[in-house]
Amino acid sequence: MRDFRSAVKRRKLRFKRGIISDEFDGPFYCRRLPSVFGFIEIFWRGDNVNCSVISIRLPGAPPDAGLDITDESGVAIPSSLEILEKEIKGSFEGSFLHSPSINLLDLSRCHEFQRRVLVGTRSIPRGMTVSYGELAFALGFPGAARAMGTALARNPFPVVFPCHRVIRSSGDVGLFGGGSFMKEALLRREGVIFDGPMKVAANCRLKLDSRLS
Repeated sequence: MRDFRSAVKRRKLRFKRGIISDEFDGPFYCRRLPSVFGFIEIFWRGDNVNCSVISIRLPGAPPDAGLDITDESGVAIPSSLEILEKEIKGSFEGSFLHSPSINLLDLSRCHEFQRRVLVGTRSIPRGMTVSYGELAFALGFPGAARAMGTALARNPFPVVFPCHRVIRSSGDVGLFGGGSFMKEALLRREGVIFDGPMKVAANCRLKLDSRLS
């Protein structure tokens, strides 16, 4: 029993640290997309018939520890993954006006609460932001602003789930996996107006008076 508990504890610790090689069957591949901020890394597995994305890493974000990457030389890149790459790159450039598709994402790393939070961010219109508290209320968890922040801080698919559109109630952009400057830049590319350094203008802060589905 003690060995079993120790194994569970180690597994939870590896999961908390972002070590995902124990969570999926490999091999794992990495696509690196150039952007004005640096390289965006997309970790994926599978083939042209059955491809899934297991993580997206922003420039400057900590790496997925312990993930053994296989050289993808000679590996056919799934067309569906190429489409997602174009959508993500377009989102960083501000040219793609819709949220990238979630069809390839493997959400098995995310518990049910986090899934609800991540999906909820896709209801925030482009060019607008919402506070952590407002998002919590809209999802049916009033007063759970801190829990929102925790769930979004562990977002394994940034931009696809636009956690950068969630800000502090004061209007400050707050923290972001790729850094606050990147968060502000992404919001500006989407048309969000700022009335001070790192501070979103009041007319770009959405007030949610109804629940999100």
